[in-house]
Amino acid sequence: MITEYQKQHKWIEFKNGGVFCSYCTPYCEENNIQFRCETDKYFIKVGSTSIKKFNIQRHCKRNVHCQAVLKYGSDDEKIDAQALLSQEKTSNLDLDNILHYGRTVCKDKTLLPLFMGVLYLVKNDHALYEFERLM
Repeated sequence: MITEYQKQHKWIEFKNGGVFCSYCTPYCEENNIQFRCETDKYFIKVGSTSIKKFNIQRHCKRNVHCQAVLKYGSDDEKIDAQALLSQEKTSNLDLDNILHYGRTVCKDKTLLPLFMGVLYLVKNDHALYEFERLM
């Protein structure tokens, strides 16, 4: 199963009983990157014990992975990573527009904290069930 994934994703490295990203590990060490998301931490520091296709694809879409691919990946991988990064910039612009819209619509200031909470969860890849704890 792992060799099948390694054919599709050249960055997969299996060591110490876990799956690591051979691009992100040196990239994060060189740039002293702190992890905002647990997904990043598993493939870079701890080693993911899950080899589900969903988890591997999710890691491929992470910003830190795309940056690492631009530095260490093959030319084909760099093209895909650049496309994902430019797509993410576009979606961030959309979120900024939503934030601006939310501030203008929530003039009474009672809904604004709720709106900001949902926006925070969405921007930082958190599940919506954490909303109550956040508020």
